[in-house]
Order: sequence, then structure tokens, then C-alpha cells
Amino acid sequence: MSVSRIENPGLDTRPDRADREAPGFNRLVLHCPEITLKGKNRVEFQNRLCSNTVRTLAALGLGWPVRPSHGRIYVHVPAAERARLDEATGCLRCLTGVVSISPAIRIPLPAKRAPSEPPALPEQSLIVEQLIALARYYHRPRDSFAVRVHRNDKRLGFSASTLEAELGARIVEHSDFAEVNLSRPDRRFSVDVYPDGVYLHAHRWPGLGGLPAGASGQVLALLSGGIDSPVAAALMAKRGCSMDFFHMTPGHAFFDEAELSVVARLAARLSRFTLRSRLYLMPYSYLDLELLGKQTRYELMIFRRFMSSCAARLAARTKAQALVTGDSLGQVASQTLPNLVTQEAVSEMLVLRPLIGMNKQEIIDIARQIGTYEISIEPYKDCCALIGQQPKTRSDPTRLARYEAYLFPDYEATLERTLADSMCLEYELGELVSRQDRCFA
Repeated sequence: MSVSRIENPGLDTRPDRADREAPGFNRLVLHCPEITLKGKNRVEFQNRLCSNTVRTLAALGLGWPVRPSHGRIYVHVPAAERARLDEATGCLRCLTGVVSISPAIRIPLPAKRAPSEPPALPEQSLIVEQLIALARYYHRPRDSFAVRVHRNDKRLGFSASTLEAELGARIVEHSDFAEVNLSRPDRRFSVDVYPDGVYLHAHRWPGLGGLPAGASGQVLALLSGGIDSPVAAALMAKRGCSMDFFHMTPGHAFFDEAELSVVARLAARLSRFTLRSRLYLMPYSYLDLELLGKQTRYELMIFRRFMSSCAARLAARTKAQALVTGDSLGQVASQTLPNLVTQEAVSEMLVLRPLIGMNKQEIIDIARQIGTYEISIEPYKDCCALIGQQPKTRSDPTRLARYEAYLFPDYEATLERTLADSMCLEYELGELVSRQDRCFA
């Protein structure tokens, strides 16, 4: 996941541009190239991304029209609400499936006199006027530039390279841009000619990419208060998974305390990518009572197996098709290969581990990009940190099963009591929308 920081995204309004009049942006162009590769399923993915875009804008109180065309999503920005373009861009950058977003100016094509008549360009003076407005707005000292013309309909009777040269000459003549660099320009002015109009844009805000939320099925992510598990969840959200979260607490959680916790704030942050998610909190106190006074040096693995069993039961009740964990091979004692095999032996379903081959710095870099790092480093003791101070790096699932049979005379009852004592907080686009205590009592 390679994106710029997205906590405070928006238009390219640096201090050297603050006193310049913004061009008349009337469209947001959402670039989503991976969707164009989906063949027969392309329309389904495209419609889902349109629906997610409408939903995100609606959360801001914006009813801007959204439509797909030629592998892109176009958002119509009403002139009366142009002041909210920055805010809308920031939220839409969190949509999975969107590689980049460009504020654009659309110029309609002239009306045809007959259906068989080939399309024609608008008056070149209209294009030049808006392109110069973009150039004056985006210019920085010593920046080079290039103009790139793309035409979707080859019946348009003009040469793209000739038009590029003509428009470039007008930019040099009427703005402070002077240096042309066709191979690696500092600023690229795009002129995209489609059947419904000419789109001019000169900046792309990077997004998350991947697939639209909800396109790849439902998963349940095991969420701790650390750095790794939120990154794992975000990576699976990027692949289009709808997602709920699961976390174990030392005792029964209460709403006021739970809503302010690190884990709840991480879930709220991640819901900006998933659109809507539930956080299930379950106490491990029933397991703790069973282990009271019993030392095996396998306490941590016993706990992790119990947590996996609880997660699998919860996944079955919430219709999730897989579990997601933040395991990174060999990073800590519980994540050695033998211990991962022992833990997965009780999971009863597919376990996805998107971080398995990453090192810590790679994970931290992504956490910073998605805005979870600063939350994750706040003081918080998750269950794994409270159990088993000297965990073994090797374990055997058969031996652990015998220990569990001895330690827990009625393992099923312990699982069910834990599930019955759960709490659920539901988030939509970063906001708490509902809460429920003892969900499965």
C-alpha cells in the first residue's frame, strides 16, 4: 500500500497558492484502473464503487450526482457547493478501489446536428481559457510542464500531438510556465476528450487503490491495540473485504470506557475504509478463572487458541468467511511457525495473514500512511501482553489439546459464556452509530 498520508487530504492548496483564485472545478474524476481489468464483472465492480461514492458523499450531507464512464467515476460538483470540494476530496480518498482523484473542469462538446455526425471539439478558445486558469493556479517557480491530450473517439478530426503543442504554446504565452519537459514534467496538464465532454485536470491526489469495499466478501479481523493488526485489516479492506472487528478485554467492558479505548478509536478509523464495521468486545475473564493458579508456560498459546476459537464462533454468527490477523512470521514468540500452526489448528476456518512476510518497519510505514500509527502507540495493554511473561517459541497442537482437556473440564461452556458476555460498537465512516450489550446472551 503506497499512498501519501490521508488524514488531512484535500486540494493542492499550499501557502504559495493561497492568494490565487481557484479554477472553476466542476467535476471530481476518480481513477480506478484495477476495475477496468475485471472483464465480465467490470460493471458490477463499477456500480459498487459508484454506490460507495454516493454513500460517502451522503455522510457529508452532499447529494452530488455520481456516474461511471470509460473506466472512471465522475462526480458532478455543483457551483453552489464548490467550497466543499476540499472536504469531499479528502473523504473520497479513503474509498478503496480509487487509485487517485483529480479535481477537473468539464467543457461540454458541441451538440450534434444529426446522430450520424461525428463529434467535434469545443471552440479551442474555451479549452485554452480554462487551461490557462489551471496553469496560473498550479504554477511554482522552476517547474516544468507538459500537455497530454487523450481522445477516446478516433473520429474526432484532430491530431493529439498538434493540439498538445498548440495548447503548450498558449500556456507559455499566458502563464509563468516556461520550461517544457515531455518525459518527466513537474506538472502534467491532461486534456481528456470523451463523448460527453473535454476534461481538464493537472493534479492527482493518491488514493488507496485496490477493490471497492464489499466486492470480496465478509471477514472478521482480530484487532489488538498494537500497530500490526490495524494494518492487516486495512490491507484486506483494500482488497474489497467488508469487515467486522473482534477484541478481547480483561473483563466485561462498559460503554463509556470502551468507546474511548485505543481499540475503539482504531475501529472508528478503519471504518473510513470499510464504510461500516462492528467492533465486538469479549472478556477473557472466564478463561482466566479456569487458568488461575495453573502454570504451564503455554498460557499465551492457550489464550491465543481460545481467542481463535471465539473468533471462529463469532465469524459463523456474523456470516464472515475468513479471519484476519496481524501475524508477521517470527516477529514475536507467539508468531513462530510452530506456534502459528498450533494456533490455526483450532480456527475451524480460513485465516488470512496479509503481514506474514513483512518486517516491522514496513508495517509501521503503512500504519503512518493510513493514520493508525499515532493511535496504536498510545499506552494500552492488550491481552497478549498481560498473559504469559516467558512464552515458549515452539508448541505442539496435540500436546496443547491435552493441556486444554485437563485445564478446561467444559471448554464449550467457557466459550459460550464468553460469547454471551460480548459488547458491540458499530461505526460508519468514522462515527459511532449504534451500540449493544450482551449481543449473544
